[in-house]
Amino acid sequence: MTEEKPIVSKEETFDRLNIRIGRILSVESASDSPKVAYIIKADFGKFGIRTSVGRFTQHSAEELKNKLILGVLSFEARLI
Repeated sequence: MTEEKPIVSKEETFDRLNIRIGRILSVESASDSPKVAYIIKADFGKFGIRTSVGRFTQHSAEELKNKLILGVLSFEARLI
């Protein structure tokens, strides 16, 4: 059984996130990854094109292309 996390207010958590809608431009296989993953480039309009790596492998790369996604743009960049 997992330990329950404490209750937090919307203002101290959710309101601090910059969540935007973007469109997936390209999906490539992440060949360096130890597990099957995709490198996704998404266009967030005036917020630019962002790159993310994810394990969305239940979908083909072609299925994901041109789909709309939600992205949290206020997270610090990380090297994966």
